[in-house]
Amino acid sequence: MPTSAATMDSGITQATIRPPRILPSMRSSTATTSTWNPQKTAAVALGAAGVVGIVVGSVTGALSFGAWSSSQSDCGTNTSACANRPQALSDRSSAVTDATLSDVGFVAGGLLLAAGVVVYLTAPSHASTSSGSLTLAPSFAAAPGGGALGLTGRF
Repeated sequence: MPTSAATMDSGITQATIRPPRILPSMRSSTATTSTWNPQKTAAVALGAAGVVGIVVGSVTGALSFGAWSSSQSDCGTNTSACANRPQALSDRSSAVTDATLSDVGFVAGGLLLAAGVVVYLTAPSHASTSSGSLTLAPSFAAAPGGGALGLTGRF
């Protein structure tokens, strides 16, 4: 787009052309900021540990069902007339142990997965320059009739 034109003696017109202006919204930003931060890393680690716990709970639950089924097939419903009682008792013991491990795996996995989701959702959306910290610690409580397992944290 010519901004000025002058006619010279030879009949040739000389023009000065300026390039078009680039609006700020049209400029590409070469300096991108990362939205990943240590809190999101901790969240992914917690979530991954939770998924592992759920997988462990699933596998040991399947093993428990298999051992219980084997115990039932050895003796049936009449345990006093059991032909292979030692094997049936061993299978039952394995089933109870695997069921306990399954319960622990599911509960711990669920808690860890939930903690990972909470930590991820509470993470800042941009990298922070402050020196804040994230502290997570498991908490346990035992009582005569049971106990409790928890996760405490400070942000």
